[in-house]
Amino acid sequence: LRKGVFFMAWFGQGRDTIEWNESRMDVLFYKWPRDEIKKGSHLIIRPGQKAIFYADRVVEGVFENEGNFDIVTEITPFLSTLKGWFQLRGDTGMRAEVYFINTKELTLNWGTRQRIMIPTPEVPTGIPVGMNGNVVVKFGENSEDYKSFITNIAGVRDAFTVDDISERIMGELNAVIAEAILKGQSNIPTNALISIQANNRSIAKEVCAELDKELSEFGMRAVDFIIADVNYPEEVQRVAEQAAATSFV
Repeated sequence: LRKGVFFMAWFGQGRDTIEWNESRMDVLFYKWPRDEIKKGSHLIIRPGQKAIFYADRVVEGVFENEGNFDIVTEITPFLSTLKGWFQLRGDTGMRAEVYFINTKELTLNWGTRQRIMIPTPEVPTGIPVGMNGNVVVKFGENSEDYKSFITNIAGVRDAFTVDDISERIMGELNAVIAEAILKGQSNIPTNALISIQANNRSIAKEVCAELDKELSEFGMRAVDFIIADVNYPEEVQRVAEQAAATSFV
């Protein structure tokens, strides 16, 4: 009996290591599999990670400094509504969910899935435009971003990967780019094909802002958007080259 009591007491205290050993670089978050944190547990945060403590639909605290931390003395005092939990309840486990997020900037390649038909004065039915480049994304930096992440992603999915982000971006890209191109054309009263090239940076800035709004719905941000190439079918390309040559005559 005494052995049983000793075992129960030790198990009640329970010393867990709360950590995420990233085995795949394309996974963006990890939920620690338990929802009860015992006294004596430690939190390990590795480079490029943040740990979010979440309880009763509230983000209790976000920890981003790498290291090995004692839950009772170094973590619990900073949790908004869980302060003093272990002092009041002894060895009883604290109920909270812990999410680790990958905070490193991620560079994704993108390309229009099909050419975008851009109407112009020269070709009212539209010229077919294709683009490709890369976009830099990362997790957000404020409590609303974390709340959106947990509500819309972590709360309903076991994993979220780079491919998931890429799919979300690609689904929105054509419409966003077309709108940005049309907006940019109004600023330069010249041949539409030249206008697209001339407005490359402003178009990229517009697209980045729109993607940022889209990604913010699940706690991420678009940091940068780069257009590396603008291309057309060969026959349209020849017209573009002729138009460019004529503009310098």
